[in-house]
Amino acid sequence: IESIFFQETPTKLLSSTEFLDKVGSSIPSSFKRSLDTNFMLGVYRPSDKNIKSGTFFIFKSSSYEQAVAGSYVWEKTLLDEFSTIFGIDIRGDKVILLQKSFDDTIIYNTDARVLTGTANEPLIYSVLLNQNLYMVSDSKEAIIEAIKRLRTQNAKPL
Repeated sequence: IESIFFQETPTKLLSSTEFLDKVGSSIPSSFKRSLDTNFMLGVYRPSDKNIKSGTFFIFKSSSYEQAVAGSYVWEKTLLDEFSTIFGIDIRGDKVILLQKSFDDTIIYNTDARVLTGTANEPLIYSVLLNQNLYMVSDSKEAIIEAIKRLRTQNAKPL
């Protein structure tokens, strides 16, 4: 996993809300206010070359309730806002993808949401990794890796 950090100045990282403002995000304001200033944009590059690399965002929220409610509302514009970052073409006849809704799915025993393309291929996933962490990714494998790392990090010896 590689992290990408945005700097506003050489000594100041861009906060989550500043980043979302700069990309013109329509994230619900209550969800946005609950976000920690730090966020992560990353790239997952698996060691198995047969598995596709994936891009992801992880945001930390101080309110599980705001994260749940906000993530469902935000789904309506996620594709439009992040299609360029995720490399998803929404031009021409593919503009219909902007009208599609996310569906429920399960990833590594965790409830998630997925937006599929015209051939039913997954385009973007939205998942609450735990009570505080919200992840958006174009890769199921990136989400699985994040879940595994969180479970290992939080594991307690018997």
